[in-house]
Amino acid sequence: MTFKKLRKLRKKAAKGQHWFCFYCDLPMGGEGSPWQRALEPLGTAFEASAEHLVPRCEGGGDTRGNIAAAHVLCNRRRHRRACAMSPDQFAALVQRRIGSGRWFYREVLDLLRSLAG
Repeated sequence: MTFKKLRKLRKKAAKGQHWFCFYCDLPMGGEGSPWQRALEPLGTAFEASAEHLVPRCEGGGDTRGNIAAAHVLCNRRRHRRACAMSPDQFAALVQRRIGSGRWFYREVLDLLRSLAG
């Protein structure tokens, strides 16, 4: 897989998701994002990354159906877990933690929610 192809798949996924993170359902930045300018001060953690729904190490491919767009931060947090979770299980965990104020700093969450409208 070339970086160029993976970047193209990530951008297609992000556009298809209307630039909302697969896990937290909040706006993502990145080239082409309508929120890129507002999210730039937060750094790269809130840019879109290519998330393999089925990890490569488990036989998941670099295909359009296996790539979703997620914040770099959300993507990292999923893959750093000691206990692996399915994408749907992880999304549910993220939503619960957002609801209890334990996923993003309050200021970041307020900004992301204000962008989402």
